[in-house]
Amino acid sequence: MNQLKVTIAIICFILIAYSCGSRGGNGTGGIGWTPVINEVDMYNVTDPKNPYEATTFGVGDKAYFNIDAQFSDADSFNIETTNTMKYVWITDFLLSSTETTTLVSGPTRVPLPGENGHLVVTFTSFDPITISPPAGDYRMDFQIEDSKGNLSTVISVTYQVF
Repeated sequence: MNQLKVTIAIICFILIAYSCGSRGGNGTGGIGWTPVINEVDMYNVTDPKNPYEATTFGVGDKAYFNIDAQFSDADSFNIETTNTMKYVWITDFLLSSTETTTLVSGPTRVPLPGENGHLVVTFTSFDPITISPPAGDYRMDFQIEDSKGNLSTVISVTYQVF
């Protein structure tokens, strides 16, 4: 009877391990954990010595983003992995009063520095962008892709150009 219980326990453990991609995960198909964007902050860096968080910009101002992201592929299980957050996809839209959007740029793939073994990472090494016309309300979408092709959910930041 004890051998049967042990055998059933082993089979259950194997089934659970394989159904979670052998390491767990929040992705589909057992392909590991998908990156999670916790927060995106936009900064006015027109004066690089005095950057400040902003959502309103004038034409010609310079802006950059901090992206706080979480990636549990290795950390949660203390497993060596080569899977890293590789790219951020950025898409910019001009919003109109008729609830339609106009694509301004993107989606643009921006390489991220390798951050193996880190659970929470802040990416700040983006080159500033120059705010260009026309004036209006904008939405910028961010999505992170890891080296296995897993994509985070889209996080949007709205800002205004005057």
